[in-house]
Amino acid sequence: MIKSLFCYLVCLPAFVFNGPSVAHDRHPFHISVTEILHKPEEKVIQMTVRLFQDDMEQGLQEFTGNVELDILNKEDSVYLTEIIGQYVLNNLSLTTKKELTLNYLGFEYDNDVIYCYIESVKVKPFDQLTISNELLTSTFDDQENLVHVKKANKVKSLRMTSNKSLETLEWDTKK
Repeated sequence: MIKSLFCYLVCLPAFVFNGPSVAHDRHPFHISVTEILHKPEEKVIQMTVRLFQDDMEQGLQEFTGNVELDILNKEDSVYLTEIIGQYVLNNLSLTTKKELTLNYLGFEYDNDVIYCYIESVKVKPFDQLTISNELLTSTFDDQENLVHVKKANKVKSLRMTSNKSLETLEWDTKK
């Protein structure tokens, strides 16, 4: 598993920045990367989700039933912000002692990648975090969602799939 994670982390930028190509031949696998940062002094969890633009477009077409949806259409930016937010919040959740309220802040493009920004405020101290990540798992059988959680200067990582979309991380707070 460590070798797989290393390969994804090293190889993902190479596939992202290779420039334009045929829409469905841009990358040989389907992957997202979610970074979760806990800021206890601010009582906030900040999240960034990175997804390939063409994968997200296909997922949104399936989600909305609109096969004409064009994620790069700047004229529909208000609609896209709303629909991307709905999709992300429907497929991603965090739970400590109770499910956290996630606030979708927006998205932006960078080459072939979409960055989605999410936060949760008024987060109470926790030593256990349950993550549900089903992003694009209904669209692609081989979808893998990497999740990196930084809490108390420690990073813990998960590799989530459609068969393993719910995981719990624990931190030892007795040290």
